[in-house]
Amino acid sequence: MNFNSRAASLSEVRQGGGYLLVSTDIAARGVDLPETTHIYNFDLPRTAVDYLHRAGRTGRKPFSDDKCYVTSVIMPEERFVLQRYENELMFNCGELSV
Repeated sequence: MNFNSRAASLSEVRQGGGYLLVSTDIAARGVDLPETTHIYNFDLPRTAVDYLHRAGRTGRKPFSDDKCYVTSVIMPEERFVLQRYENELMFNCGELSV
């Protein structure tokens, strides 16, 4: 997708016309979509700070009274990485096994 198409898609989401935005790490920094309520990680960010940017900067809801949900789809062997992020950022994840 070229830059103009990406900009148009992001504009549509901002105006309430889009319900789902699929993005790469590029959008994790600098994108302000305050109405975002759900973030899905299909791969874990490389660092705790990157995790924070994906979850907290893209969706500003965690810093308001409303809730924001972050779901990370991981393999069992990746759990230690998420635990490291929990320790660094001082939060706790719930776990759902499928």
